[in-house]
Amino acid sequence: MPPPILILIVGAVGACLLSAFYSVVKVRWPANYYSSSDLVDEAVSQSPLRYAVFRCAPPYVIGVLAATTAMRYGISFSWTLTVLFALHAALTSGRSIVASHYRGTLRLNQVVMDVVVALIAAIALWLAERSARWWLPLMPGPDKYVEVLLTGVVVAVIVHQLQKMTSYNENSSAGRAAEQLAHLPAELREHTLREAARHQVDFDLALAILATEAAQRPKWFRRAERAVPGARTFGVMQYSTDRFDSDKESITEAMHNLAGASLKRTNSWIPSAQVEYQLERHNSSTSFVEFASTVFQYLHTSNCSATVGSDGNPRIRVTAVQRVGDHWSITVDASPDVVLICIVHGHPDTVHNPNAGVVGELRRSVEFTTSIMNTSVNIAALGAVPSGADDEDLSSLLVDTYRINLG
Repeated sequence: MPPPILILIVGAVGACLLSAFYSVVKVRWPANYYSSSDLVDEAVSQSPLRYAVFRCAPPYVIGVLAATTAMRYGISFSWTLTVLFALHAALTSGRSIVASHYRGTLRLNQVVMDVVVALIAAIALWLAERSARWWLPLMPGPDKYVEVLLTGVVVAVIVHQLQKMTSYNENSSAGRAAEQLAHLPAELREHTLREAARHQVDFDLALAILATEAAQRPKWFRRAERAVPGARTFGVMQYSTDRFDSDKESITEAMHNLAGASLKRTNSWIPSAQVEYQLERHNSSTSFVEFASTVFQYLHTSNCSATVGSDGNPRIRVTAVQRVGDHWSITVDASPDVVLICIVHGHPDTVHNPNAGVVGELRRSVEFTTSIMNTSVNIAALGAVPSGADDEDLSSLLVDTYRINLG
C-alpha cells in the first residue's frame, strides 16, 4: 500500500479514536453550564491544571500510538500526526464553530475558546512526536491494538450496562456547590444578602445563584475570562456586561436584574415552577436552571426552619457551621420579627439583642459558639421578649426552632 494512503489511514484511525473518547466522555464546560449529574465537567472545572490535563492527555496518548504505528510501517510519523491533528481539529473545534455559525450564535469568545482547545491538542501531538521514539520499545504491534480495541468495546458495553443498573444521586454536585458557600469570602455572601434585601429578592434564591455561578465559574476561570477577547460575562454572578465587573459589582447587577423575585412560601413548601421561572430571569440555560434548582432545594431543606418570617424568608437560616479549636462556631441569620436563642442540653445559652448584626436592614446575622462535645444544638426563634423575662416566659414566646446536628 502506498505510504500516503497508510499515512491517511493511521491518522484517520487516531482521529476517530480521539473523537470516540470525547464523545463518550462528554464535557460541555466551559462553553456551557454543566448539570448536577455531569461529574466529569465538575472535576475538570476545579483548576486550570485539571482542564489542561483533560484536553492534553488523550491527544498525547493517541499521538504516541499513531506515531509508533507509523514507525513500524516505515512511514513518516510527523505527517501521520499532522493528518491526525487536522482531522481532530476539524471534527471538534471546526465543527463547533460551523454549527454555531449556522445557528446564528457564533461569538468571538467561543471562537477563541475553540482555537485554544485546538492549540492544546496541537501541543500534545507535538510532544507525542518528540517522544515517540522513547515509547517505541514499549508499544505493541498493530495486531495487538486490534485485540485491545475489541476488548475495550466489550468492557465499555459492560460498564455502560452497570451504570444503568446502579442508582446515582444527582444532588451530589449541587450539594457540594451549596456547601461551598461557606468557603466563599464572607463579604460576598453578606453583599449578596444585602443586595437581595434591597431589591426584594428571595434570599435562598440569591444564594442558590451565587453557589451555582461560583461552582460553574470558579475563581481561576473568572480571572482567565478577563483575558479572552469578546467575553461578555464577568464576576462571580457572570452578569452580562460590556465592561469588567468585580465580583461585588456583578452581584449588585444580578440582584438589580432580579428585583422583586420573591417566592410564595407555604410553610416549607415552594412550587418548583416559581423557582425555575425566577432562575430563568438570571440565566435561561436549561442546565443552569436544573443545577441551581437543585442547589436551591438543598439550601431550602437542609439549613432552614419550616416557618416564614415577616420578610418572606425562613425565620431561621444556618449560614455556616465550622469547628474552631475546641468549639463549634455556628452562624445564623433570622427575620426581624424574632429573637434567637441557642439552646444546649435543654437550657437557653444566650439571648441576643434583636438589633445585633443587621444585614440589609431585614436580616440579623448572629454567631453562636458551643463545645465540640455537643453533638447538636437547637436554635430557637422567639417573639418580642419583654425585659426581665425568665425561662418560663421564653418558652411561651417560642414561634419556631431549628435543630443543628454537629459532626
